[in-house]
Formats: sequence, structure tokens, C-alpha cells
Amino acid sequence: MVNQPLHSDRDSLSTVNVTEIGRAITQWVSFDEPESRLKRFIKRDAALLASAFKNGFEVSISPDKQDIRANSFKLVALAFVLEDISRFKALAFRRVTRSFEVGKTRGTEQTALLDRLFTTSDYLHSIDENLIAGLSSIQKLSKEEVGWANLTVAILSKMFEIASAVAPEQVSEVSVFLAVQKTIENNLEKNSDTTGGELITMACDALFSEIHAYGNSLPEEVLPLELLLVEGQTETILLPHFARLLGFDLRKHRILTIGRGGANQVAKRFMHYSDISKLPLICILDGDANDQKEIIEQHLHEDDCLHSLEIGEIEDTFDVAVLLKYLNLYSSSMTGEYSPTVLETNELTEKDFPPHLKRTRSLSRIWKHREMGDFDKVEFAEFIASNLTDVDEIPADLARIIEELKLRRNG
Repeated sequence: MVNQPLHSDRDSLSTVNVTEIGRAITQWVSFDEPESRLKRFIKRDAALLASAFKNGFEVSISPDKQDIRANSFKLVALAFVLEDISRFKALAFRRVTRSFEVGKTRGTEQTALLDRLFTTSDYLHSIDENLIAGLSSIQKLSKEEVGWANLTVAILSKMFEIASAVAPEQVSEVSVFLAVQKTIENNLEKNSDTTGGELITMACDALFSEIHAYGNSLPEEVLPLELLLVEGQTETILLPHFARLLGFDLRKHRILTIGRGGANQVAKRFMHYSDISKLPLICILDGDANDQKEIIEQHLHEDDCLHSLEIGEIEDTFDVAVLLKYLNLYSSSMTGEYSPTVLETNELTEKDFPPHLKRTRSLSRIWKHREMGDFDKVEFAEFIASNLTDVDEIPADLARIIEELKLRRNG
């Protein structure tokens, strides 16, 4: 296959929606199974990339000085994908190859575009011989991993280039990568005869430095170091907030919290990520999720860990006085048809929460009895995260788990 040189066209670039390119980049760099990212790209973003460039793709690193800027985009994409590859097992990349081959047989416009970016018969057309030698000296990549590297360099470098050309200040999602690109570009201008291995090391060092510099402002979805699997959105809101109050910022430590769907989904996600990911897995389950706890315990690896609440759900872990304080503040802040000026409600007391019932069940009954609609667990969690600042009000059970996570990370 002969690839035609890539030329950007200013008129076509001007038609690119800045928000869309930011979203497309975010989806590609956010932690997810490679196959899922490829499918989303084919469905949503292949046409977006094609609209900005008219003459196909040529993605080999060029030695010409006038191509330094383009090469810097490719190098930052390569630095990212090497980090990305290190987080997944071989099975994840075999699935990408299989998915791509299936897509090719359908002959869609999107897969025709991909065919110009990535072919299983020529895995190395995105990376020139200089860099291939460097890759071989730094780390041994499988055929499928090199294929994923090719695909990512081809796609991501072009999206970085578009973002930089149209309105870089409006695409906050890629600021860290554009900062890396500037560092690489400056180094290429100073050292035009750098070898492949040195180029890759320089690019990876620049990416690591910028990730460290961006710290808390970098989304935790980008290149996480651990995965924290929880049952629902309440945990994804409250656990990071409580951890910050206790001096352990999950985002700073690159711990990605994934939740929604209950205990069964935690167990399914654990098994899924155990199959495809090399990252350590941390699971937190409600106190009554005994079956799921047993499944996970049977498959824990050395770097994984499992925590269970001592009793019930996260709402059950609060001291009753603390829970009542924030429930009454929350209900008094409600507006619209459920505003306290319309509904003359009394404050909730401990008597409203029989010890034999889960608190979420009691809250559901209370809200319906007072004609306040359905109790919104997620909204209440967001209210707590916006208002609770006293570490003494953090449930002891959650504080214990967070301290264990802190010890785990700090050794």
C-alpha cells in the first residue's frame, strides 16, 4: 500500500469543531480497553479527522528540519502510547487486531479510512526505521502492540496537530500533551541528529515531567496507575472528596475511580480488567455483598486488594448525628415544588431511621411520605462533597479504608 503525503488545508481545518476535537482526544487518551477506543473512533471520530485532511496519511517520522513540528506531534503521541501499552496485557491488543479485521470486511467508509492508517500486513508504516531501532532497544513490543502504536501515532498526532492549529487555548483536555510537544519541538531544533532510542527516551521523559507538573489538574482518566472499583456514583463522589480531606488525593496519585451498577458490576469489572489490564485493582464493596466478595477474593493478584464496608451501604457508615445534619441542610436547600417554603416539613430526627432498615430505604420512605419525590442519592452525595469539610465527620469505616490506601501507596 502506498500512502499519499498528508497536507493540512486551512479551510478544512477552520471547519473543525473545537469542542469535538477536544472530546475525541479525551476519549482516545482516557483509560479504556483499546478495542473500545477503536470502535468509538470508527463510529464517531474517523470522519472528523478525515474532514481536516484531504490527501490521505503519511505518518513516518521525517528527518527534514521543516518537519520538526509535525515530528514533535508524532513523538508525543508515541510517548503516550508507550505508556498506554504498559498498562494492558497482550490480550487487549489481540482484540484490537481482531476487531479491525472484522471491520475491514464490512467495507464501510470509516474502515476504509482506517485502512489508510493501519494495515496488518505493514505494521510499521507509522514509525520509521530510526524509531523502530529505538523501540527495539528500549522495550520489546509484540506485533499487536506495535500495531496499536502505529494506529495511535497516526490518529493522535493528527488530532494534536488540529487542536494546536485551530485554538489550543480552548482545548483544555490536551494542554499537557501540547506542553510536551513544545518541549520535544525545542529539543529537536537543538539536536537534529538525535537517534531513535534517544528520541523516544526524550519524549517519554518530557511526558513524565509534564504529568508530574500538572498534578491535580490532569484528569485521573489519563494514564492512571491504579483502578479503584466501587459500586456506584455515590462512592465516586464521596471517596475522592474524603480522601482529599485526609491528605490523600486520588487524582494526584493517579488512582482512577470507576463506579456504577452495584456489586455485580464491581465483580464483572474486576474480572474484565484482570483479563486485559496490568494495573493493580482496588475493590470496595458494601457490607452485604458477600457473593461478589467471594468471587473477587478467589481471583485477587498480589497487587490487588479488596475492602468491604463493615455494615450496609455508604450511607449507613455515617454517624447518625452527622447524617441528620446534612440531610436537614440538604432538604432546606431544595427549591421548586419541593421547597420548604411550600412544604412545611419538620427536621429529621434519629427516630426517622429504624435500626433494622437500611438508611437508603428509610430515606426513600421519608421523601415519599413528605411528597418530596424520590430521594436522589447522587445529588445528596454531591451536597455532602460541597459542604463537608470537617475530617471528624468522615465515616470511620471510610477513613479506615482511605488510610489503608494511603499506606499501600506510600509503603
